[in-house]
Amino acid sequence: KAIVAGGQPDFKECYFACATPCDDADKLAHPEIYADNVWPEGMAGFDTAGFEKRYLQMGQELQRAGLGLLELCARALGLEVDVFTRAVNGGPHVTRLLKYLPLAPSQIGTGVLWGEEHTDFNLLTLLPGGKFYDPAGRPSARPDDRSGLYLRTRASEQHPRGSLVRGVAPPGCIVAQVGEQLEVLTGGTFLATPHVITTPATTGWSRASSAHFIHAHTNQVLFPLAPFVSNQSVREYGPPVLAGSYDIKTLHDIGLAPASAIAKLGYRHHARFAPIRVEDLD
Repeated sequence: KAIVAGGQPDFKECYFACATPCDDADKLAHPEIYADNVWPEGMAGFDTAGFEKRYLQMGQELQRAGLGLLELCARALGLEVDVFTRAVNGGPHVTRLLKYLPLAPSQIGTGVLWGEEHTDFNLLTLLPGGKFYDPAGRPSARPDDRSGLYLRTRASEQHPRGSLVRGVAPPGCIVAQVGEQLEVLTGGTFLATPHVITTPATTGWSRASSAHFIHAHTNQVLFPLAPFVSNQSVREYGPPVLAGSYDIKTLHDIGLAPASAIAKLGYRHHARFAPIRVEDLD
């Protein structure tokens, strides 16, 4: 479900797991973000142990690839090579499997999207690729030219709203998307990548894919780094906020965290003075 969506939920199913260790203190401070993995059990013929092993291996390999890319980003910007990898060390990184559901005949041409256009709120997203399945469940090429992942380019004089390009990497490569946290740290030098997953014009087709989300640590301050501080960047990305607060606020905005999670942010102990005031008044 995207923040900018018009109220329509994404038409997909997801499974999340964290492939990297989490600190116990972080779990205590942010239980909504640093949750323990829950692996499927009780399904006849399903190799839970093998699934868990492969899942963790995939997430860890994608994490290593992402950290290498973040080092290259730092070099390209003339920063200390580990400035971004330090920021994400111990963060709540998650690997996600997705199944985009087949549309019923009544849904074709009604504007239903597998994923509404949005930007990711984490720091960097890695997408190993997706695969379409025909109505019989067989892997297949995409059914038409309109379906799948599309990324929106930067605005230009020729395309003031940017243009949508198909999100397909060259063979042997994966797609990487800038997230909102990286945009904030670079003061807009890198822009979070808007993207959309469109549905086919034919009923019965589905799509499976995976994604790995690298997050800034919850204690990381999100504010333009010193080389990117300017009047404009401070106006656009201030005031500073902790990544954990940013995460909770965003999860609340997209309906994945209750209002009680917002209430936990900041000082929460004013009520303890109420009995004292009452006694004083008495």
